[in-house]
Amino acid sequence: MRIPAALTLAIGLAICVAPGQHSASAAQSTSVPPPPTELAKLSYAFANAAASGDAEAAAKLSRFPLDNVVEHGARTLSKPEFLKRFKTDFTKHKDIVDCLLANNLEIELKNGQTNFKKWSINCNGNVYHFGFAADHWSYTGYENINE
Repeated sequence: MRIPAALTLAIGLAICVAPGQHSASAAQSTSVPPPPTELAKLSYAFANAAASGDAEAAAKLSRFPLDNVVEHGARTLSKPEFLKRFKTDFTKHKDIVDCLLANNLEIELKNGQTNFKKWSINCNGNVYHFGFAADHWSYTGYENINE
């Protein structure tokens, strides 16, 4: 009798988790995949554009209009608006640039379900979103979850 690989993994996790540890968190940590390689490359290129102040390079890595989820401001940003605001929003904020360069991508979770086409980098409540559409990854927008 063959035991499916998923069942073998589940049994192994159950055996390896020491008593008193939270087995759900152990199982959850193994179920979240790493970011796709192409996404990691794109987000790092976007971060480098932010670090160097190259708004045009960042725009080429973006899908417009960008989502702009903030309390006071437009709900979307056009390419000209993005280019105009780029240095103020990115380059002049070393903490944001450093956070983007760290490239700590997180997969989107909504109602307990993962969306493998949506990832983000959370920089102390300033969340930068990336998505997969039309066969490629791009920067898709910003959200301030502190407001």
